[in-house]
Amino acid sequence: MFVDYNGHSFGSLVTTFFVYGLLFASGALLIYFLVALVVSALTNTTFSFSLPSFSSSNTSAASKADAAIRSAISNNKYTKYWEAKRTNGYVVLGRPLTFRDAMQRVKGGSDVFASSHANALTLAYSITSSPIGPEIDQGKLFSDGYYYHYHINRQKKAHIFFLFY
Repeated sequence: MFVDYNGHSFGSLVTTFFVYGLLFASGALLIYFLVALVVSALTNTTFSFSLPSFSSSNTSAASKADAAIRSAISNNKYTKYWEAKRTNGYVVLGRPLTFRDAMQRVKGGSDVFASSHANALTLAYSITSSPIGPEIDQGKLFSDGYYYHYHINRQKKAHIFFLFY
């Protein structure tokens, strides 16, 4: 076992280098942001960070539909599945479903909305041993009306959407 002249083991030296490396990296990042802040103040430019936004003509309708979905799920804690319909670029909830009804709906090629990731995964595995997902449409991660989902296969376009990942 390697021990330096002060009696420190190799493991403690690695830990020390790791901690100092983290401190150096966080200090360098802090200095970078401070310099950027000073430069932006001196040159009268704005210095801000924001999440990407994806605009569409359906934004308000999609936001309302998203709020309705979140409300329905939070106010119906015993309901695990709902009919779902994709319309004008967003998802709208239908009537509550039993597990058996949700299975039949997905097998028939229609969409279902699950109250959680676990419920969506349970439904997907009850139909196929190799569900596809979870996935979300490319570029739609922060968009109202788009949700993570599973597919039972690529031939049937049924989605098993879920809200809480």
